Amino acid sequence: MNLKKVYWKIVTLVVFSFLLINPEAVPLVLYIDAIGLELFLMLLEVQFIAIAGYYFHVWVKPVLAPVYHSISKLDPYFFIPTKNVIKKHPAMLCHAVPFLVPALVSVTMLSHS
Repeated sequence: MNLKKVYWKIVTLVVFSFLLINPEAVPLVLYIDAIGLELFLMLLEVQFIAIAGYYFHVWVKPVLAPVYHSISKLDPYFFIPTKNVIKKHPAMLCHAVPFLVPALVSVTMLSHS
């Protein structure tokens, strides 16, 4: 038995049952059929990225900013490089990990002594 055919039959049954239970979803299904599933999923992805960016800048970034400043005071080699710097020099990404560069320098100094 082909598993792909069984999978599509189950998905079709679930969608059909959803339409029978919820007839308000018929316009949504017709809209998805008209524009195509790929375009519909792309529109959902763009909305998700916009909402995630908003919440990152409003909620996450203000919470992490004091942590970033306190770590940068303790570790002189800690900074978060920009995308262009990472493209040119990928090894600079190790500076974004707190206390990694001083640990690597100390291990290197101890191994050579």
